[in-house]
Amino acid sequence: MNKPILLLALADIVGIIGISIFLLGFWKYVENQNWSQVRRVNVFNFSQYMEDLKIEAIIKDLARPGYFKVNIQDFNSQLAKVNFVRGAKIVRTWPMSFDIYLEPQQPLAYYIEGKQKHVLNHFGEIFNSKYPIKENLPIIKAIQTQDTRLNQKHQQFLTQILKNWQQLLIDSKTSWRINQLQLNRSLSIIVNLNNLWQIHLGQYGTINNHKQINDRFKKLIQALPKLNQDFGRFSKLRIDMRYSNSMAISKILVAK
Repeated sequence: MNKPILLLALADIVGIIGISIFLLGFWKYVENQNWSQVRRVNVFNFSQYMEDLKIEAIIKDLARPGYFKVNIQDFNSQLAKVNFVRGAKIVRTWPMSFDIYLEPQQPLAYYIEGKQKHVLNHFGEIFNSKYPIKENLPIIKAIQTQDTRLNQKHQQFLTQILKNWQQLLIDSKTSWRINQLQLNRSLSIIVNLNNLWQIHLGQYGTINNHKQINDRFKKLIQALPKLNQDFGRFSKLRIDMRYSNSMAISKILVAK
């Protein structure tokens, strides 16, 4: 190799190393300056069950090293451990600030698993709250098998139809509410309205899709005014919705 070319190549390498060392030193200098400290942290989507003092302590602890040294991944993992926080999105803003968008857990229902009572969020995920939930949540009960994947499949299915039905009730502007949704041992899907009406909506496995079972529930909602008129709002009824163009209704007699 030509000697001048070799010397030029070595000079380039030395120059690159020198520039890298300079930039690294300059970055360290910037990191340690007072003006590079975190000036402000904005927290959004805070909910009543979150531990504000714990969130404040995490923010102070993680922001202490300075704006450029904050470990975003560590920030996320620490915040996710706070009660009622499902996750967090952290965005760097200028000058020297952070915006933290918390994703609160949204309790959908209590999930009964054997003798244990869990809280389900809107994604069908189980989470545990340190504090009692004030909302009067419906109950989801499903048959428990030895197959964990099948149990999770049942859980996800019931979560989705409960969300759909709750929205249908809201859209219909009725005061009726779901108290319990159950998948029993015979795989029958049974919903309890206002702790009075027991509605049989079909057999798990024979329902082709969510639309089919939602259509049955819509048919029930449309029939609510007529049912109230004929049987009275406070009557205990058992209603079978498995028929294509009708429903079977029987009164539940309570012994006095």
